Amino acid sequence: MELTKDNKYQFLGDEGYFLSASVHNHKDKVDELLLEHIKEGKDTYRKVKSGYKSKGQLLPWQADNPQDFIDRPGGEIHYGNWTDSTLPPPAFDMFFHETAGENLPGDGISISYKGNHFFLVAEVAGYHYCGHGADAILTFYEPKSRTVLFTYDWR
Repeated sequence: MELTKDNKYQFLGDEGYFLSASVHNHKDKVDELLLEHIKEGKDTYRKVKSGYKSKGQLLPWQADNPQDFIDRPGGEIHYGNWTDSTLPPPAFDMFFHETAGENLPGDGISISYKGNHFFLVAEVAGYHYCGHGADAILTFYEPKSRTVLFTYDWR
């Protein structure tokens, strides 16, 4: 993603990367269980969005259990399975110190684009926003190119 001058996200990839994209003929390429999973996620997201508009709180699947919009604002990068299960696109460089996760700043992990380092902006559980989702959605930002990188972690 790119953060535009008016501070909106512009998707830089190919929409076809996502199996739920309208460019796919779902009958031929995606099994019915996945289509149902996608529909359920979209339906619960609409419900959460509606609840926020009416009550001003993030109320996912339990109306009496408000959730945090952000679990962790910025700070150090933490080691997690996202570091080897959802590698960034090849245009980005990701470095792991040989002892990643062992009391090093940023757990020994750095991400850069054209030599410019990304900063961790925020982390939040995906299931706060829909009926299921990643245990953590991590947002990184590189200010020179105004590039935003999202990744996820399943704990």
